[in-house]
Amino acid sequence: MKQKIIWCVQHNPVELLLRVARDFADILNTYTDKYEIEVLTQKEYADYYNNGVFEDTLDLVHQNKVQISQTFTYKLAYLSSAFNALDMPYLFRDHDHAQRVLEGPIGTGLLNSLKKEGRELKGLAFTYSGGYRIFCSDQPISGLDDLKGRRVMISPNPLAIDTVSAMGAEAEPGDVHEVRNNWFEGRSGLISETTWVRYQDWLSDYAPYVLDAQHSLFLTTLIANVEFWESLPAEDRVLFEKAAQQAASNEKKFTIAEAERLREQAAELDNQIVVLNEQEIDQVRAMVQPVINKWQTAFIPNLIEAIRAS
Repeated sequence: MKQKIIWCVQHNPVELLLRVARDFADILNTYTDKYEIEVLTQKEYADYYNNGVFEDTLDLVHQNKVQISQTFTYKLAYLSSAFNALDMPYLFRDHDHAQRVLEGPIGTGLLNSLKKEGRELKGLAFTYSGGYRIFCSDQPISGLDDLKGRRVMISPNPLAIDTVSAMGAEAEPGDVHEVRNNWFEGRSGLISETTWVRYQDWLSDYAPYVLDAQHSLFLTTLIANVEFWESLPAEDRVLFEKAAQQAASNEKKFTIAEAERLREQAAELDNQIVVLNEQEIDQVRAMVQPVINKWQTAFIPNLIEAIRAS
């Protein structure tokens, strides 16, 4: 009889995350037929297993009610503050550089660092779930100057808050799920930090104006419950890690191509797209340099230096 494992998709873009989970299940099945991966959205889990009541997926993973999930990287900083470092502006030179870091020894070290004050998760792999960040708005945003004094919805990562503030905007930290609700409830003039995949999935109807600064990657992480993980035979843990890395690598390749396709599609649909040129990006780099200086040594010794040298 196969062992059932619940994989709960926590956030948007749901279709992309379901794709990763199903890909993982298919890859694992090529290695072993001992496991059945039940892939569920938050709503499906609540309906099937929790009498319709929504619970935070991270809590469900800690309780081993859900064995595997995927969450925003910054949300794991409560276990390892080094995860906040991955939002450092212009940390990665390009996707090849990010791949060397995230799939190499540095990434492995970060995935194994999710432990603090009796709470622990097993990190399996880094995913993009969107790729490079962009800014979208319900009002015209034609360049960097249009960020000044504007309210920007971003993650509560303190490094991200400092970055947006350095650009002259008014950082308004909150959960990404609040973004669409703000526009739906009539709050005008907001800018949201998002990605092309997320934008076209559920924000484009509300915010037709986009500024693409490519200032940082929106990263997520595949995680597993530690009790479940340690119950697996050692040889099966190797297979799970291989399947997770392969699924994550496939997702990153897909996301890079999808982001480019969606950018071109948005331009064809007359969305007002502004992509910063090299000179403007250099201007942003100068603006956020104080943020880089402030946070350079705030994490695991030499982490930022090691990432940049990779």
